[in-house]
Amino acid sequence: MARQDRQESTALSRPVGRVAACVAGRLSKIDTHDENATFSMTRMQNYRIVIPTRDSARWIAAFNEAYELLRIRPLYIYDTRSTDATRQVLDGLRAEVVAVTPQVDRVEAMLSVTRHAVDTEWVIRFDDDEIPSRTLIDWLDRVLPTIQHSSVAFSRSDANFRADRLIYSRLEDYYFHPQDPTYLDPQWRGFRPRHVTFRDTIHSPGFSPTQFTTAPARAFFVHFDWSLRSFNERIAKLLRYERQHPGAGWGSAKFYLPELHAEHDLRWTAFETDEFNDFARRLVRGTPSST
Repeated sequence: MARQDRQESTALSRPVGRVAACVAGRLSKIDTHDENATFSMTRMQNYRIVIPTRDSARWIAAFNEAYELLRIRPLYIYDTRSTDATRQVLDGLRAEVVAVTPQVDRVEAMLSVTRHAVDTEWVIRFDDDEIPSRTLIDWLDRVLPTIQHSSVAFSRSDANFRADRLIYSRLEDYYFHPQDPTYLDPQWRGFRPRHVTFRDTIHSPGFSPTQFTTAPARAFFVHFDWSLRSFNERIAKLLRYERQHPGAGWGSAKFYLPELHAEHDLRWTAFETDEFNDFARRLVRGTPSST
């Protein structure tokens, strides 16, 4: 099934049941680090790309290079509980970093810092194993300034690298958009930090997207979790979720463990663009997974 272009923005206004949240997020420690913010930000006048990160030393430099090729300097929200060399790698890259120690062990509790750490109208959040398409960046540059709602949903593709080919899954469970059943894996990643209510509820966007716009499906981003992390690492992630809230880990296992699914259910599909191929090839060959 090919991706279909949609309107440049589709305004939706009713609450989203699957991403509703109820617990206010808090940060117990904030430390800013901005010694070398000299990168050109000309294309990002009303938004900032923000990347929460933890234990990503194996691959964060490769992703940072990919962002530089897009002429983007992200702001990294560094989780001080990292146990590897992530901070040292970021410092070596002369990256802009805000360090936080969230009160709960999940990314959703890290996002409220953007209200004070970012001075742009919009924040666009990607995780440290995700990269946006050029079409998504173009949509941000051209269309985001016209958006009136407080948040934006983007389509995400969970990718895998097989036989020197990058493919993504169209698992039936990914089609849960509250208004569009053909929209693949909607993720509420764009938000106005001074206009949303932050929540640290697990598996939420980190805020309550009560009113949002949906970007066209062709403005998507790619998730490399399945390629970067071993089966055991992904199991460990689910166990962390399960310890925090029973059911939050194993109840979501189908999204973290493609190994659980029959091949025909994953419905592997070739990307309609080759823009990620070289990056994925270098990433997978140059980033050994822990076991």
